[in-house]
Amino acid sequence: MTSTPFESLRFFVSSDSGNNEYLVDLMEYRGNGRCDCAHYRYRIEPEVCRINPNDLVINSRYQCKHIAAARETFGRLCIARILELEQAAREKPVANSEYGARRMLFLNKHRVCAGCHTAASTEIHHHRGRLGVLKLDERFWVPICRKCHDRVGAEPEWARKQGLLCAVGKWNTFAEPSEPGLNFSLDTTKGLGKFPF
Repeated sequence: MTSTPFESLRFFVSSDSGNNEYLVDLMEYRGNGRCDCAHYRYRIEPEVCRINPNDLVINSRYQCKHIAAARETFGRLCIARILELEQAAREKPVANSEYGARRMLFLNKHRVCAGCHTAASTEIHHHRGRLGVLKLDERFWVPICRKCHDRVGAEPEWARKQGLLCAVGKWNTFAEPSEPGLNFSLDTTKGLGKFPF
């Protein structure tokens, strides 16, 4: 039985014979997972659906052998991702209102795009990600224009060379409080006026 990553925490897991592949999503049912195989759909899933989602805990009783194979390979990733998503959901309402206010102050202070060094910065690129507390961590905010922000997404190698994007493997990983942030020492007073908000 082999597991092949598909997207997010969904994987194609081949059957014992190797003739079939089943889509396994390890995030479904609070981390218990869900599989496309007939055994799971007709025997396990009806039992899982009867349980209150808030009372559902990770239990091997709610998994078929395909879920177990994917979990054996990618299980720690799944549990960590569930905890991150639950934390982000709890913090989201407060973070959004605070983020809006801090975003305007940051962009008023850093008026020049860190990508092209000529245009006015109109957006914030999150150098290290936006998950949980990273969204409000100004150490990793990059003042940027729309054109350069699009280029960061389209050309990650260019963005890394410019210092606009974190190293591979660091995206959405939490930083220690002592870790230094980014430093934008551009002259933000010449020719751009006030931020348009």
